[in-house]
Amino acid sequence: MRSYFLLSCHLFSQSELPAKYDSPDLREAYYKFGCREYLNKIGDVIWNALNRLNDVDREDKFWSNTNRRPTVTKIFSFAKGQLEKNPNDEVELWVMAVMDSFCGANNFGEEWWIRLWQCGVLDIGWPLRAGLWNQLKLGFGPELMIDLLTVMGRPVEARPLLKDMAGADDSYIRNWARDVIRGTYA
Repeated sequence: MRSYFLLSCHLFSQSELPAKYDSPDLREAYYKFGCREYLNKIGDVIWNALNRLNDVDREDKFWSNTNRRPTVTKIFSFAKGQLEKNPNDEVELWVMAVMDSFCGANNFGEEWWIRLWQCGVLDIGWPLRAGLWNQLKLGFGPELMIDLLTVMGRPVEARPLLKDMAGADDSYIRNWARDVIRGTYA
């Protein structure tokens, strides 16, 4: 299973930014603003979810009409099923949050970040890093992050990291962070 993981999720298991992502904005986000740790967190969540799914009895109804092998796609289906049973399952909420980052969803997992926040188990830096990474890779602007922080009650815990990002060398990061600050706290 480890070779499958490394093949499918290579970006999330590296300590250095892969060459195909080597640009000034991604490099600064990766090394200075915690996106490396965020991507590694995605890898950890996916790896743990694959192992958790691997432990599910192959006779369980979850496996019907499948090849009975854990895959990245199946961990998300499994997580949704588990959340129907326990909507506050922290492990499965994390799986869903990283799914949206892994798949490049245009809301970067907003619903799941909110639920993790409401459960009191979320460091606000994680969705900020997810938002920054999605912004740099997909360019959806600051509005989704502003909306997320507003729903979360404009947490003061977000300000230090946003302030650091607003002082970034790269203007794309700097402007995104400044827009998030203005839209959330002004």
